Amino acid sequence: MSAKIFYYDHRSRANKQRALSAGIFYLAVVIFWEVASRTGLIQSPFFPPPSKIFFTFLSYLSSVQWRVYFWSTFSRFIAAFIPGAILGVCCGWLFGLNRSLKLLVGPVIATLYFIPKLWLLLPLLFLFDKAWLLNILPPLLLVFVTMAGSALLSTEGIEQTYFDISRNYGAGRSIIFKDVVLPATLPQIYMHLQIAVLLSLRIIIVFEVFTQASEGLGAFVWQGWKYSKYEDIWVGLLSVFVMALVISVPAKLFKKILIPWR
Repeated sequence: MSAKIFYYDHRSRANKQRALSAGIFYLAVVIFWEVASRTGLIQSPFFPPPSKIFFTFLSYLSSVQWRVYFWSTFSRFIAAFIPGAILGVCCGWLFGLNRSLKLLVGPVIATLYFIPKLWLLLPLLFLFDKAWLLNILPPLLLVFVTMAGSALLSTEGIEQTYFDISRNYGAGRSIIFKDVVLPATLPQIYMHLQIAVLLSLRIIIVFEVFTQASEGLGAFVWQGWKYSKYEDIWVGLLSVFVMALVISVPAKLFKKILIPWR
């Protein structure tokens, strides 16, 4: 028990040290940026002082327009991410456990999983002309392929010995899935879930810019570029960062509930 407590304490301390080091590094970058911008070392209007960006961001928090843009992007994320993640994980498990489906669909999912996702999504610009569909379908497909590939590959990585031993002791499919498949695949699925969050947010912003959406943080950034409001560009990027932090809260709760040993 003492060794286990020491292990978790050591791991927690190492994580805190890494977080502290990263925080110090980013703080140093911001301070250098602020000083360089104030002293004229950086003269490009595209790099205003971070303090000016921060106060502009605070002023937008009470703006109805910014809230509409923020919630438009967030609603697109929810509409694309939740069904894409659920369908992707379920299909990945199904393809990984069913040999016939694995032979039929497994190579396709594995190939799409390793291909750069943007290459797969760009043709959608020419297939669909509905802006609302282009703002939801690409991130949904991206999340589906990412999570299906993760669940499929992690299921295939389980040694056959565990399935054989479980069947020898009379375990049914539901017991095998609960006691063998879930513990073996959830850590990798959670890791790729975090990656899928960032990728889907990036794709949503990119397609909001490409389709010139009337609402959304991508439209907010594009308007800042179009009218040379460079503070608005950085405010839009900062808003995406805030959105990622908001999304990370239920993700960490998901980890504590389903993967308490990690």
